[in-house]
Amino acid sequence: FTPFLIVGGTVATTILIVYRCRSSRLRDTLVDYKKDVVYFYAGPSDIRHPHVPHISPFAMKAQTFMRLANIKYKRINSWEESRLKQVPFIDFNGKEIPDTHLIMKTLTSKFALKLDDWLTEKQKAVSTAIVCMLEGDFFLTVVMYRFCLNGRTFLNSMHIPYNPFVIALFAWTTNRLLRKRAWLQGIGRHTWDEMWEIAGEDIQAVSDILGDNDYLFGDKVSTADGTVFAFFSLFMYIENLDYPHRNYVLRHCPNIPPYMERVKNLAWPDWNEHLAKK
Repeated sequence: FTPFLIVGGTVATTILIVYRCRSSRLRDTLVDYKKDVVYFYAGPSDIRHPHVPHISPFAMKAQTFMRLANIKYKRINSWEESRLKQVPFIDFNGKEIPDTHLIMKTLTSKFALKLDDWLTEKQKAVSTAIVCMLEGDFFLTVVMYRFCLNGRTFLNSMHIPYNPFVIALFAWTTNRLLRKRAWLQGIGRHTWDEMWEIAGEDIQAVSDILGDNDYLFGDKVSTADGTVFAFFSLFMYIENLDYPHRNYVLRHCPNIPPYMERVKNLAWPDWNEHLAKK
């Protein structure tokens, strides 16, 4: 069975590389670039989930940020990756900008955004800490539950216009890669129950910061709210998996569900239009 997967994996990888190279070569001819318009690359838009616009929290983070800031953007349907071999990235006035941190920093400067200008220095520090927490171990606990324990179930619920063998191979490969990454980072050395406990402490920290506020730091939305929404949406709204993260929220954090709805209504009033049709 293993040699079969290796051979199949080689073939599938070769096809994917050829497709990506072709996508890259056609990029400039397929996009009618306009000045000061953000061209947003977050993977092929024909791969969709029926519950969330993106299965990547980083793509959700970047797009939610642009929506909160009312930035004009266009999503590009492409397999292309940035020079860092990552998605999402943007093409802005002829320059490629990778990584969500750099994307948000560049756009904030270019458009003189005021999303966080009203925050105190302490609140800005807390905002940075929240982002670092969510993008570290917490992110891995979410995607490991999704792909390492429920990969086939998760992928079968999506709209993926590819051969079932390729989907199964992707699930197997992603499982192995995530386990290796989590082991090297440290969180993967814990038992599953210990991982959920650690993730619950992170969720509780966000809930405690939020308190009775409409948003994290008061009655106005900030960049950090978009980031929290992006990461939490991947377990709060994906209904076909019994995420321990969502269970923790429902048991211990009654302020999180209405908070999520407030951010969603503000940033994604057309939420349903970005979901895969069931």
